[in-house]
Amino acid sequence: MSSSVDYIAGETFHGRRGAVKNAFRYSIDYVMLDAEAGSDTFFAADRVLMTNFLSPQEWVEVRQSIALSHEQGLVWRWLQAHKRLIEYRSYQESIASASDVKAHKFWYATKNRILIALTLTEASIRNVKLSKREIGRRSNLSLPTVIEVLRDAAALGLIDEDNQLSKDSLDFISDKVVEIISSDEFRLLGEAIRSFHLSREVPVDPFNV
Repeated sequence: MSSSVDYIAGETFHGRRGAVKNAFRYSIDYVMLDAEAGSDTFFAADRVLMTNFLSPQEWVEVRQSIALSHEQGLVWRWLQAHKRLIEYRSYQESIASASDVKAHKFWYATKNRILIALTLTEASIRNVKLSKREIGRRSNLSLPTVIEVLRDAAALGLIDEDNQLSKDSLDFISDKVVEIISSDEFRLLGEAIRSFHLSREVPVDPFNV
């Protein structure tokens, strides 16, 4: 056999003899090459390269194109999810003043309050107590702002003396987080992240690994 790669389109048949008649046929493809001859021609059998017979350089170029596509797709999905998050928060802020839910009315009243609420939610989930200064550092807010928000929240019973969220506040913020990440934009972002990491497991240039 030569060092070339030969493609053969074939067909196979299955049938039964006797009273029960049941027969079918389907196509089957063959690739013939001499594995010991050595060749600079490579082939792939995935959906992208199903019928392509490529040189090593061409193979690398195709893999580079696929990797770039995954990366650009991930960036696009992140931008769409980020846009959805901003729109969601803006909407929640716009309806907060008319809400009958005390936690909604307070925490979404200003951007500073929701930043502190998210910081306190993380602390509650991790079961840690944060000082006012640490809350300010994690929320990227000044200490006077943190002190004012915590004072007002405590007056409404939304946090306790240890600056931890009340159950109602924790449940409310957690529900809002789940609501936003259940959107199509975040679902598609998750799928894009998975595809991106899977694509990185396949080397772009396996000849130089």
